[in-house]
Amino acid sequence: PENYNIEAMPTNQVISSPFGHFQSKIVKDESKIFVYQELSVKSGRWTISQYPEFTSFFDKVTNAYKSKITIKPKAI
Repeated sequence: PENYNIEAMPTNQVISSPFGHFQSKIVKDESKIFVYQELSVKSGRWTISQYPEFTSFFDKVTNAYKSKITIKPKAI
C-alpha cells in the first residue's frame, strides 16, 4: 500500500513429495502484493513406515502457509 514499506516478505517456495505438491509465489507490483498458493494432494494408501515423511510434508506446507508479510508505515 502507499505510504508503507515492506519490511519482510517470504521467499517463493516449492515443496514436492510422493504425497503431493505445494507452491507459493509472492509478487509485488507497485502498491500491491499478490500471493498465489497451490496445494495438490495425491490420493493413495501409505504404509506406517511412510508416516514420518507424510507428516513432514504437511508440516512444511503448514509452515509455508504461516509465513507472513510485514509492512510498516514510511517515515515522515
